Amino acid sequence: MKILILLLMFCCVSAVSEAPEYFSPESILLFADHLFRQQDYLRAAYEYERYGILQDGTDPAAREIVLRAGKAFQCAGKYDRSLELFAELLETAEEERIRGLAIYETGLSYFRMERFEESLLFLQNRPAAAMMPDCTLLIGADLLMLGRWQQAEELLAGYAVPAAEPQWEPAELAKLTELAAIAQKGSTMRRKSPLAAALLSALLPGSGKIYAGVLGDGIHSLVFIGLIGTLSVLSFRADGIDSVRGWIYASAGGVLYGGNIYGSIVSARRYNRLREDALLQEVGQRIPQCLEFALEP
Repeated sequence: MKILILLLMFCCVSAVSEAPEYFSPESILLFADHLFRQQDYLRAAYEYERYGILQDGTDPAAREIVLRAGKAFQCAGKYDRSLELFAELLETAEEERIRGLAIYETGLSYFRMERFEESLLFLQNRPAAAMMPDCTLLIGADLLMLGRWQQAEELLAGYAVPAAEPQWEPAELAKLTELAAIAQKGSTMRRKSPLAAALLSALLPGSGKIYAGVLGDGIHSLVFIGLIGTLSVLSFRADGIDSVRGWIYASAGGVLYGGNIYGSIVSARRYNRLREDALLQEVGQRIPQCLEFALEP
């Protein structure tokens, strides 16, 4: 009996000694990486920060974790916190890889916030960004989102020859080619002129909307304004210049006529915007997503 008790005690001690240290820094880091891969980004960010508290802040490996925390906050939509962490890395990190990623991720955070001008200026003011394919792609995307189609086309076309930029990976070159094609479409896209739409509607009500691609509204405006104008003319002919009905129809027709001209301008602008938005949606799809972020071993 005593031997059995001793064996049980030995097994218990062995199990306790071999139990995983769930709250050790290594376990916290493994759990944070697991959360990131499962796209539970906010919890991952907090775990990365908890790991950082337990580590020496001067350790180069700790700056890798700060980078991961910043990326996790970015993926969770907590952009202000991500920008704080990336700024911290730019001030403290000496490793070229960490600094380069901090530059890119800062620009990407502004991009995700739709602050494209700030993203563009930040990247353009960092000489190191010009040597990084990801930053070049992001600068091109910023230009496209700002509607600077020709400028983006010129920038991206300069990198479109594989032999000219041997450091580019095939996947990066593929994205570059796709963005360059979008830029070319945007710069050569035939747009509807709001002025032309207004002039057409001034000459023939509804024709400006038809020109802007709104066929149904254009025909409706043509028929309705034409009917109101006809009723006004007939009323003046029947009752003379003092015709109350004639002036009512004429006033209503004048308002509709002016509204039709304004509506034609709006329709032309909407036509252009919808076509541009379709291209810009493609731009966002070409910028690396959170799942493409590589967790360094």
